[in-house]
Amino acid sequence: MLEDNQENVEVTNMTETQYFERECDQKLFEVLSNAKAAPLEDDLKTAKHLLSEGADINARSFNHDIPGGFLLPCALDDLTYQPQCLLLDVLRFCLNNGFDPKLDNGVCGAQTLCHFFKFNFPNVSLLTGIKDLLRAGCDPTVKAYLFRDEPRPENALYYIREELADAFSVDDDFLSMLGYAAIHQCLVKRSKQQNFESVEPVTEALNCSINAVFPYGDFSIEPTATPQTWTYARNSASKDPFDCGLIFDCGRTRLCLDPFWGAYCDKEIKVDDTSQRIDFALPPEASLRKISGEMLNQPGFANFLFDLGSCFLNCNDLTKTISIRASVESKKAQNAQELLASSCYCD
Repeated sequence: MLEDNQENVEVTNMTETQYFERECDQKLFEVLSNAKAAPLEDDLKTAKHLLSEGADINARSFNHDIPGGFLLPCALDDLTYQPQCLLLDVLRFCLNNGFDPKLDNGVCGAQTLCHFFKFNFPNVSLLTGIKDLLRAGCDPTVKAYLFRDEPRPENALYYIREELADAFSVDDDFLSMLGYAAIHQCLVKRSKQQNFESVEPVTEALNCSINAVFPYGDFSIEPTATPQTWTYARNSASKDPFDCGLIFDCGRTRLCLDPFWGAYCDKEIKVDDTSQRIDFALPPEASLRKISGEMLNQPGFANFLFDLGSCFLNCNDLTKTISIRASVESKKAQNAQELLASSCYCD
């Protein structure tokens, strides 16, 4: 907790480009946009002092790269590539000190949502911050300009799909696919006035037994001549992320896998009562010990590996096959639990 005592608080002079008309707002922006994880407490104490002196947490810039940018998204833009836990701390400071996402018909919240996840690795801190912003009233359907050179305003739903797609077309890693998948579904559920709180990363299913597997949407799966191997097809015409795929009933949660777009967990995912469960003939003791995968050499394809203890379930979107095998996990595979909680991503 920050102390209200403002004694011995020093506001140093900084030589930044002038983005805000009032000097106190400019100084608040400089403190937040230059915040460092250690010692962050000192920076936030200075910011608190500036607010007590009249600085506006919702000030609007006249000269930033974000057209009409509000103070928080401008600061987040300058903090891009900093540790996500630092971004989360700055975000929560603003939320606790008067940040209003509904200003300018929601543009303030739209700018903040987009600049919080755009260009940052989507680990647990990023997902936590997205949920904080949605609880505060940010609307993912409101459009805003991300930068001055954007041809038109777009909303968070557009930008999160762009980030999710980039995980397959650029030399990105398995983490980006899984992290952005969960953030994508949070934003989609909020846009539909549904409960986004139930969305979690795939790691929520770890150490859970697999009670059943169901197809959902227009997803077909057929056995092949090779034992314990199936072929599948995404037949949906919309091609929207997670409009079809597989649902793993894991007891406390359900894991949704769209082999092209990624995977996430949501305990509130509904299974069509008419859906025929898929008989993978999994051993009774099978549980999700590890979820891992790799981006294949061909852009746009991923390989999922589910370690079930006595066997692996392998879902390869390049060959469009699912197989149950006992062979060793690929050395190139990236462990979702390690990536989503890695110290290099500050969680």
